Amino acid sequence: MRDAFNSFRRELFKPVVNRLGFEYADSDDVDTVELRTLAIATAAVTGDEATLAEYKRRFALFVEKDDDSQIPGDLKDSIYGQSVRFGGATEYEKVLDVYRNPKTPAHRTSAIMALCTPEDEALLDRTFGLLLSGEVKNQDMGSFIASLGRNRVSKRKTWEWFKANYDELMVRFKGK
Repeated sequence: MRDAFNSFRRELFKPVVNRLGFEYADSDDVDTVELRTLAIATAAVTGDEATLAEYKRRFALFVEKDDDSQIPGDLKDSIYGQSVRFGGATEYEKVLDVYRNPKTPAHRTSAIMALCTPEDEALLDRTFGLLLSGEVKNQDMGSFIASLGRNRVSKRKTWEWFKANYDELMVRFKGK
């Protein structure tokens, strides 16, 4: 069922991606920007190979040369997230570095969401390990837990982690 729905969404949005492309222009009206962002992000999340290849190309430049100029702000969440979801340790490490040293609060938010997208169990375990390591600030904890809960691979594990760490979380957030 999920595959059929994703196939339908790819077929629906792929022509829009092809028509609008990946390049944002200052002359784009708000509707065009929103439609481009929605179409590209939807194509990526449904596994469209051409879109993911373009994401990979753009993210590789960021990994190799620390150049994020090819990652538009409107697609940062999607590119970071899908790069970690379909990537490996290299992509995870780059996004973790963004979380630790964000250029802006928006970069930190994008990194939080992306660190919660892996389908690889070992990478998910690293994210769960971060939560109580002292590295995750209190104000970020809710975003991590919510994002982990949206990942179909980590949904159940998030609930199990929350139950197992409930007492520690209650102490950490007592009176806050």
